[in-house]
Order: sequence, then structure tokens, then C-alpha cells
Amino acid sequence: MANEAASFNCFAGVAPEGTWNTPVAPDYYFNWLTGISGAGLNREYEFNETMDGQVQSREPSLVLTDWARTIEGELTFDGHEMMLRQLLGEVGDSDPVQDDDAYTWTFTPASQPTGLTLYANMDAKLYKYSGGKMTGATFTIGGGPVCTVQYNMVGGTVAADTVEARGDKTFYTYNPVKRVNASSTLSVGGTEVQASLTGATINIARSVTREATVFSASVLEPQISNKFQVTGELTGWLSSAAYTNIAADFEGGTDSGIIITLNGAGDLEYVFTMESCYLGPTGDPVASTGGLVQCTWPFWAWYDGTNDALKIEVTHATSTDYFAE
Repeated sequence: MANEAASFNCFAGVAPEGTWNTPVAPDYYFNWLTGISGAGLNREYEFNETMDGQVQSREPSLVLTDWARTIEGELTFDGHEMMLRQLLGEVGDSDPVQDDDAYTWTFTPASQPTGLTLYANMDAKLYKYSGGKMTGATFTIGGGPVCTVQYNMVGGTVAADTVEARGDKTFYTYNPVKRVNASSTLSVGGTEVQASLTGATINIARSVTREATVFSASVLEPQISNKFQVTGELTGWLSSAAYTNIAADFEGGTDSGIIITLNGAGDLEYVFTMESCYLGPTGDPVASTGGLVQCTWPFWAWYDGTNDALKIEVTHATSTDYFAE
């Protein structure tokens, strides 16, 4: 199990690796604090059984060493491209698509890049995590003034060093994604509906195989499955037309496309597109008085043979390819 200890706030940076588990110092750091508990290091042993007549097992041998780390923080318009590429595995174009002064990055499911190096700077300790692979993420929309994200990672090697000075580092621009508001749109079943979301979550999971050696301390690369599981839940107030659309798809067992758009100042935008979702299983939304419907409904997003289970588009004002290898 990961080492459990008190949680510390740290500033963190990531960098793409050319060779797996070969650490690379980040060029940019996130402009939000994340909580880190302990080193996140895993060490697993096998006991050596012998045939010398002894009833006791001999000294154990190290067969697996890796790390597991959860990175939590604010969802911002700048700087998450590297994490999203490692999470989903692909960017739609070799360069972002430009529209006037804005640039749009499109991420869709594919095989993951080589790996990421994560630097986590605490008050008195720097942990360098190399060989990072993304196993999943949770995007939380609502429930606070800004949207948040939690990235789940595993990797190869952890090295400790002296904490770095913040003033010497270059940080991504701080543009937090605000919670869903009147300028945001929600599309269900191909129809843009009037809705005031009070909360939404989108969960992405990829299965991982942690590779163990045969009585050796060698670090082996975790194997990430290309199979995606995308689930989520939406909660909010809907117009009667929106309720009719959603209820009809649920009652008919019909898949429904869900698109959530998060707007920022100017051209800043996040778009989460799930073309084929099944609603349920908790039953019809509950109607309230006053002509509005308060409902909570979970969904599962699937690859329908044509459309990806999930597409994430990020638009901001820089064309910097943070994850260029």
C-alpha cells in the first residue's frame, strides 16, 4: 500500500519523457496547490521458500516497486494539456487549431504517450516521480466557485531531493474554470436544453497491470489498457422541455448524446462531448413545483463504433505545445 502520512500542499510540475522512467525536469509548473500524502511509494515482496528442512521462510525478495499518486487541483484553461494527453492519449492535430487569437486542442482516446515526470515540491522536500502513467481522472463541475479535477497516476521510480524555490520557476497562466453558469450550455439527445446544473461529475478510468519481476528489484513499466470506462452524473434544474427529452431517452432505453460546455473570459472554453450515453438506473427524475424539474441522473458513455466515448476540447490563447517530445 502507498505510504500514508500527513497531507502537505505543494506546487507541482510535469514534463514528457522521451524514454520511460527517465526523469525530465519540468519547464512549467501548475499555478495551483495540490495535496500530497507521503511519498506514494509501493514496495512488495515475495518470501523465498526453501527445501532445507527449515519451517521458517527465508528473507523476502523485492519483486515490485512503483508509485501511486493522486493529483488534485483546480481545473484551469492553461496547463492541463499535458495531463489530458496522458489521460486520453491523443491530440486531434499535430498543432492546435487557430481561430483568431484562440487555439483549440482536441483530445480523444488512443494509446498513451511514453510517460510523464512529476515534480512535487513540498515545504522541505521535493519528490521526483518518473515513469508516470495515467489510470483515470474525475472532473467535478459545481459544488464550489471553480471546477476541479483529480488525476490518478502510477509510475516507476521516486527520488527525493531538496525543495525548489518557487521564484525560479515558470508557472502556467492562472485562468480557473468557473462552475457551470448561465453562459454554459448543456445538450442532451442532440437538443440544446435549458438547464441550471448544480453539480456534475465525469469519471474516466483505464485499467492498469502492475508488472512484477521474478525475485528482482528492477522497475518494470506499468501496462495501461486502451479500454475506457466513462461514467458520470448530472444534477440540476431543467425546463419541462429538457425533462421531456431526458425522460423519453431513459424510458425508451435510447442512447443520448451529452455535451457540457464551460465558458471563461473571451474565447476560453472547455467542451466535454459524449456522443452515446445511457441514462439511469435510478428511475425517472423527480418533478418539482413551479414548472421546473429538479433531477439527478447518472450516465454511462460508450464508443458506438463511430464516435469516441469522450472528447475533450480546450480553447485558450496560447499555441505553446507544452507536451512536445
